[in-house]
Amino acid sequence: ALVGKKGFVHAFEPVPETFTELQKCTKEYWHFKNYTTNMVGLYKECSNLIAYIPNSISGHASISNHKEVWNSDSIEEISIQLTTLDSYILNYELEEINFLKIDIEGAELDALRGGEKTLLSHKPTLHLEVNSQLLKNYNQKPRELIKFLKPLGYESFYYYDSNPHLLKSFEELTASKSKINTNVIATP
Repeated sequence: ALVGKKGFVHAFEPVPETFTELQKCTKEYWHFKNYTTNMVGLYKECSNLIAYIPNSISGHASISNHKEVWNSDSIEEISIQLTTLDSYILNYELEEINFLKIDIEGAELDALRGGEKTLLSHKPTLHLEVNSQLLKNYNQKPRELIKFLKPLGYESFYYYDSNPHLLKSFEELTASKSKINTNVIATP
């Protein structure tokens, strides 16, 4: 309903159990006919990798084993399929991309790297989870997100925590060297 009659939603979920939940949750909206679900994840390259699932919580699945952060009793491993945003856009001949929401347990920057051409040409507003503890397993820091996006034309970086109406400077937060676990909005 939010994207209107001309909008279309493309949802990605590579973990079979979570994909089944996604399909159940979207089934009630079948009459809109303006969305599709894809059992594939977004990444910097097209590949098959292992996803790690802590304590059978498939919503926390990650392609990096965050065992220190998760502090879990068990970690399941499953094979998942990944593609790039650029490949997906090209394959489906999508002409306009306005908004991307990515929450993939620390691999957000890698997913954006797989969509560099798309970001450069479409400049969608981005809504990203940024967690400094999860980024460590990818040898990345939150400020690298800004460093990657600025040359692509992104100028404004804000974050919010519990109140999405109260936006603060993400650049200031990254300079503070605090642990970060927040949502970031990036706009051209």
